[in-house]
Amino acid sequence: MREMSKRTKIAFLIGIMCLGFLLRLVSLYWGQAYHYAAMGDEMQAYRVAVDLDAGQERAFYIGQPNFKTGKLPGPIWALFWLVGLKIGSSPETVCLMMIILQTCVIYLVYRLAENIFGPEYSLWATVFFATSPWPVHYSATAWNPVPMAFFGALLYLALWNVVTQSNSRNIFWVCLLLGIMPQFHMMAMFVAPVVVLLLWWSPSRLNTRWLAAGVLVSVLLYVPYVMGEMRHGWENTRRIFEGHVGASFSVLKILTLPITDLSNLMSSVTGRDFSEYRALGDAYFGSFWILGAFNVVSLALSVMIIGTFLVRLVRSLRGKWRSPKQAFADAPAEVFVGSLLVLPLVLFVSSFSNFNSRYLIVQFPLLFLLPAVFMVRGLDGSRWRGPVRAVMLLTIGFNILFSLAYFHYQGARIANADYFLPSFRKMESVRQRLKADAGANYRVRIDDASFVKTMTQKYTQGVMELAEYVDLRERCDPLSLHTPQVKTYHVRAATDRVEINERVVCATNGIALVAEN
Repeated sequence: MREMSKRTKIAFLIGIMCLGFLLRLVSLYWGQAYHYAAMGDEMQAYRVAVDLDAGQERAFYIGQPNFKTGKLPGPIWALFWLVGLKIGSSPETVCLMMIILQTCVIYLVYRLAENIFGPEYSLWATVFFATSPWPVHYSATAWNPVPMAFFGALLYLALWNVVTQSNSRNIFWVCLLLGIMPQFHMMAMFVAPVVVLLLWWSPSRLNTRWLAAGVLVSVLLYVPYVMGEMRHGWENTRRIFEGHVGASFSVLKILTLPITDLSNLMSSVTGRDFSEYRALGDAYFGSFWILGAFNVVSLALSVMIIGTFLVRLVRSLRGKWRSPKQAFADAPAEVFVGSLLVLPLVLFVSSFSNFNSRYLIVQFPLLFLLPAVFMVRGLDGSRWRGPVRAVMLLTIGFNILFSLAYFHYQGARIANADYFLPSFRKMESVRQRLKADAGANYRVRIDDASFVKTMTQKYTQGVMELAEYVDLRERCDPLSLHTPQVKTYHVRAATDRVEINERVVCATNGIALVAEN
């Protein structure tokens, strides 16, 4: 790659970005941007955005994301949602905006690899990030942790410039990004101390003027929250500080999830039942065991990739544990990337809270530099280097096929499952059928009370999301906004008997929406 012309390299970069964009677009059009674990948070974000548009005071200073028993401060996440709703009037527009944002991260990963490790690493890092199933999967959903990859990549680029060049004005952006990120996800609070540590280790002189400006602007971002809390007795702040989260041994997942997220093992995203992952393998690869074999190979590669980098990091620190500034001066790339990958996770362990895969999204831009490092210099001098690199290339091809298969499978499940999967497109199609039945002079609403009382959570969760979605869409639909009359549709199980004075308006996924004649 060192000998590759600039024009050729740009052509490869554009091709990789287009491939990554198309994979993420397929996740919207085939998979309908649905993630069962995200839907509750997405509906809350939708509601806060609608409240913000309606001028409700609380929405101007408190966001949707949960933190302990309170909410995160600031309206930036709600503003992102509101922009999408204003552009396209649909939550799917927010998902499309997210896809565009995550495609930009592909380019930022290219810049990170080139700036930190060198030009021979950049295209490898780009292709791994563009095609790996986990970054692709997290690109379409309108979930608050997802933008953290974008902000994280910008933060790491600015921070690298600050710690390697004296008087860099990018310290302003480091401060501003650290101010913005907590309004999306609190994982930023575990990254911030490491940023301060790297600034301390760096031999570069800080630009104090731009540092002060960055701190000032970051503080101003929280003025609306402080003013809102003062008017309401610091209600949300007290909930955050008084709320207690029980200690959980699930924090130990922090040891394995970086390996999993670097692999193509995606069993946790197909649903709560592993049988659905087996069904995916049987349906699209001829046998689950073919899918399982590639998962095992991918996990083994992930262990090798992370393991070799950690070994190199430890070697760079050997004899310098008491002088980290010297270690940073001698091996800046390894210490920079290693610190930002390892130390936030070590800090998180002290919280004893459950650790989830989505918390790693902020580290994805750095995590996916590691396969490129391994591809270029891993197993150097070993006879196994060639075969391992060939397997990595084969895995890239399989990852592309797997993402396509997964999104097609997801779309089939949304259409045919025996319980309701509430993708935004599916819910809007149900709403349109109700609107067609009710007529132009009626608003529609869904009554799910009796259904929720009699069915298990597997069957009720999606229906409750559907009822809330219809309520929100009717609130912001200009054709329904001033319509006083409301027509109510009751949810029944598809197997329930319909009374003589009722008729089925819509039947799908094991449920029937009925109206009184």
